[in-house]
Amino acid sequence: MTALGLTPKVSYGLSEMASQVCTGLPGAPGVVGKPLSGREVRIHNGEIQVRGETLFEGYLRDGKLDPALDSEGWFATRDKGHVTEQDELVVEGRLDKAFISGGENIQPEAIEQRLVNHPGIAQALVVPVPHPEWGERPVAFIDYHAEAVAEAELNAWVRETLPGFMVPDAWFVWPEGVGFKPSRRMFAAKACDLCRADVIKLTRDLR
Repeated sequence: MTALGLTPKVSYGLSEMASQVCTGLPGAPGVVGKPLSGREVRIHNGEIQVRGETLFEGYLRDGKLDPALDSEGWFATRDKGHVTEQDELVVEGRLDKAFISGGENIQPEAIEQRLVNHPGIAQALVVPVPHPEWGERPVAFIDYHAEAVAEAELNAWVRETLPGFMVPDAWFVWPEGVGFKPSRRMFAAKACDLCRADVIKLTRDLR
């Protein structure tokens, strides 16, 4: 886009705020810029909350309007994030997608973001599978641009920016016929089946 004389932007939004909330220039992973005019963002217990002129009236439930807001008018997005020293919002992922492995919190979107930064990877999806010692461990499905990338290279690539416990224990090829809006539930079930079929022992050094 830059080569064409265009300025790329990143944004964060949700339907409840009539779409766009924050916009900024591309930078570090997850950084989506500052709130637009008439919109406010805050972090409460690690969760992104929003309010402002574009906030919806609420949800219609059984013929009655549920405003779904707290006493101060904030809407809880169920997205995890934080704000930088430059007051820019960083979106880390969905709170309901996080899982715990060996006492460590893992946000799968952080691993996915690192993987798609690899020049050989088109898209990636990370899901947890049960582990007898660590509770759950991450495994990754990879859609390669061309040839598959060696497992050792993928391990090293993730370890460059993320802690060792976030390196996936297994790498699977992206299933045929699955587009860019895959079901995490389906991928999690498929991962469990693949792990059982291959008798994969998830014993990676987590240090």
